[in-house]
Amino acid sequence: KCKKKFNYEGSMYELRKDASDELDLWDKELNYVYKKIYSSLNKKEKAKLKKLQIAWIKKKEKNAKKVAEDEGGGSGSYDSLVYMGELTKYTKKRIKWLINNYT
Repeated sequence: KCKKKFNYEGSMYELRKDASDELDLWDKELNYVYKKIYSSLNKKEKAKLKKLQIAWIKKKEKNAKKVAEDEGGGSGSYDSLVYMGELTKYTKKRIKWLINNYT
């Protein structure tokens, strides 16, 4: 499902819809990978991973917001498009990190 290609063409509404759909798709994949890994860990490892994941989420959102503000130019629609794109980028990287560090 994550191999789906999004057009990112058309109106700002269509661009934001594609960005939102892509983010949702990758977020579901992240949750799937995280749950698989989490279920295989002992109690101590689970606590550590959960703590790392919460910190990562906060950092991801903060970084994406900063990029959106810097690159979005203050346009609400464009800012949100950049924000979702950054969240997607960080989510993809996190999936790879989880797989590389826990499998």
